[in-house]
Amino acid sequence: MRTVDRLRRALLVVALATMPIAGCGIGPSVVTDSGQAPTGLAAGTTVFFVDGSGDLRPSTRDTGRLGTVHSAVQLLLTGPSGTEVDAGLHSDLPSSDIRSGVVDAGDRITIHLPFTADETGPNGVEQVVCTILAVVVASGRDPGRVRVSVSLTDAGTVDATCPVIT
Repeated sequence: MRTVDRLRRALLVVALATMPIAGCGIGPSVVTDSGQAPTGLAAGTTVFFVDGSGDLRPSTRDTGRLGTVHSAVQLLLTGPSGTEVDAGLHSDLPSSDIRSGVVDAGDRITIHLPFTADETGPNGVEQVVCTILAVVVASGRDPGRVRVSVSLTDAGTVDATCPVIT
């Protein structure tokens, strides 16, 4: 009986000693190039315009970077490009080079627009809010946790929503 116990112990020791060098049975592999690491930056900024049916439509401006809420709104206020106009898009906001004021406090974004309510058109405020929330989404924030307030020159500050980004 002692011989059997010694033999079992010896086999156990040999088995335990060879396990680390045996590996898992997967052979070695070569290093492969997978390209450049992601940077987390978008290729452009999304702005919202209005189509012929009065619906909001996103359009990506090739800026080569994500941009900020303020820069996205400034892009929106320049109006649609020739390509966007050819695609049937227009803006319910007046074209303007007057800068808007933006306060981005993380969970609340307030924008002060240099227009009256009459100047913004039926979808103007929604264009701005959707453009702001597109930047929020692209930056990795949850749009459902961010409140957007809009201030016009002849009205108080009101909370506003985007019907296409929730």
